[in-house]
Amino acid sequence: MHDADEALRALNPRPAGKSTTSDVEEQELLQRILVTAQEPRRRPRRRPLVAAMALSIATAVTVAVGIGLFDSPAQQPAYAATPPPLAITESDGRSAEQVLEDIASRVEAIPEEDSAGERHYFAQEMWSLTTRFDGQQVTSAVVPEHREAWKETDGSFTWSTTAGQPEFQNDRQREVWEEQWAQVGEPAERSGTGASPYGDPPFHPLEMEDWLFDGAPADPAGMISESLVARTMTTYFSPEQRAAVLRVLASIDDLEYEGMTTDRAGRTGLAVSIESSASGLPSRHTLVIDQETGKILGYEQELTTDAGELNVEVPAVINYVTFLE
Repeated sequence: MHDADEALRALNPRPAGKSTTSDVEEQELLQRILVTAQEPRRRPRRRPLVAAMALSIATAVTVAVGIGLFDSPAQQPAYAATPPPLAITESDGRSAEQVLEDIASRVEAIPEEDSAGERHYFAQEMWSLTTRFDGQQVTSAVVPEHREAWKETDGSFTWSTTAGQPEFQNDRQREVWEEQWAQVGEPAERSGTGASPYGDPPFHPLEMEDWLFDGAPADPAGMISESLVARTMTTYFSPEQRAAVLRVLASIDDLEYEGMTTDRAGRTGLAVSIESSASGLPSRHTLVIDQETGKILGYEQELTTDAGELNVEVPAVINYVTFLE
């Protein structure tokens, strides 16, 4: 998903240098996750995991954001529709390191069920500002996609996506969407096959750190959005492996514990976030985590202060993934 970072840099009104990025072509997200490998980059300094382990031992899918309104005779709304941000209660003052280590300590004690030789099922609801149907980008409504994947015992995958229920900010957006949707027609289900390039996740936190950063951007926000989120979409993590993931996250400087929230599927979880401008626009990357199981419930990317040339009002959620199963 390196092309996502390049697309955001191209849309930044104050880029560091002249952009050579061409127009972003929408690719099938899950297919890209399954088959695309990235070049490894050097990592930044983070708190040593060994020190964190002494306590008892603790996103595509940066979205490729592009401009391009749906071709419709209806007048477009002034700004593209975006989903409401998650409501997060104020934290109790603990650090992300403390909170994640507490969860990891509980999770690693959960008995492991033998899943060897089993077929695994994954489901997510996803949305990004560039979600397209029949090659057309609908900007007057938030239309999430429901994605399912099945991992066979030989490691191969099959997947499918269907359109979810549209969401609107006002009646005007609903009117424009209804006219647009009449042109698109009922979107057909898309499906495909692939093979995961990741391999099985390790159990030890230090090895998990290497696994998550392998081929990922050097900055922690990039690792979360382009590696952890992508791998979670099609990877089964045992309790011990989930604890290792939490300890990798706990070792990241600048990761903040925000408080408790309710995700887009109505589940309660705690929110940790990190802010970064590495993609070219200031963004907040948030993970919602189940404090009992250590599972990642969701990922959100929100532009915080500058939308560049994007037709959205900041702050604006421009990408989310909700892990349903």
